[in-house]
Amino acid sequence: MDERVRNIAIIAAAVVVVIGLVYFLASRTGPPEPTVPPGQDLRHPLGTAQAGGPGGPAGGPAAANPQAGRPRVPAAGTVDPRVGFGPSAGGPFRKH
Repeated sequence: MDERVRNIAIIAAAVVVVIGLVYFLASRTGPPEPTVPPGQDLRHPLGTAQAGGPGGPAGGPAAANPQAGRPRVPAAGTVDPRVGFGPSAGGPFRKH
């Protein structure tokens, strides 16, 4: 065999081995499978409020009355003139 043909064959074999190694590593690696943390589901994507957690401390006003802190919004298709969508009660702008 000629020395030139042998060198080309060695280079071609090395290229095939490198391409195979890159393909093998690329097919085996990837992002991890997503997992859902405890307390989260489709209805509660940010998790459920735990006692003393982001939902507020246990025994606070939110624990006694689940509607406390929620704005009073009229039901769909109805009008309540006492409830509007104006400035917040504790906000810097007041209704006149």
